Amino acid sequence: MKKFLRHALLAACCITCPLDGQESTQGSTIVSPSTLSLFLVLDTDNASREKAAHTLSTPGKLIHTLVKEELRRPVPGLWAAYAGMCTFSDYQGQISFPRRNIDEEVTLLVTQKIKPIVFSGATVHRFTVAEGAPYALYTITRKSARDTFFWEIVSAELPPNRAISPFTLILFAKPEDIHLPTDLIITNGSPNLLLPTIGVARGANLTLNTLLFFKVNQFFAPVVRAYRYTDDRFATLLMP
Repeated sequence: MKKFLRHALLAACCITCPLDGQESTQGSTIVSPSTLSLFLVLDTDNASREKAAHTLSTPGKLIHTLVKEELRRPVPGLWAAYAGMCTFSDYQGQISFPRRNIDEEVTLLVTQKIKPIVFSGATVHRFTVAEGAPYALYTITRKSARDTFFWEIVSAELPPNRAISPFTLILFAKPEDIHLPTDLIITNGSPNLLLPTIGVARGANLTLNTLLFFKVNQFFAPVVRAYRYTDDRFATLLMP
């Protein structure tokens, strides 16, 4: 719960968007009415967790702080694509897109290799996971019970032709390097979707992931950000 509140606060500080479902404007700038975001943090193995638990059981406020920060260190530089757009995790480990899907379910695909299916030499019909490339597919659904919203994560499979649906959120990484929580994750009912925090394995090769993504990056438009200054805040706004 503390981790969720911390990341929710970071998201609120980093991205300011209207929540009433209407587009807002500043001059001629059109701002996306809602966002799809997630945080990436460095995952730890069992040995690291046991060592951290032992360290945290000993006195010393400073060492407690250092160990806790190590366990939730953000992971910058991991590329993602969604609805024809691409971006990478920032120094806080945050990935953000203008939200395009209208339902309460997000499909998450983790793979290093996708390929376009092109019609007439220029029109991209769809993307597929490359033949033989490993992948992991998840459906992340926001549900509610007794006025409490939560995320439920379920593993899924691609169709036999390995086609990727248009509004799939793609993380370019080895499937074994990306670890999703297995428990229900408490969230809220905001149109700004803050997905569960995702762990990235220590030693994941982000450089190789980037090079593989650059084979198809010309098919995706970068996320465009606008910046707004006011008397009491600095806001980053995502363009639709």
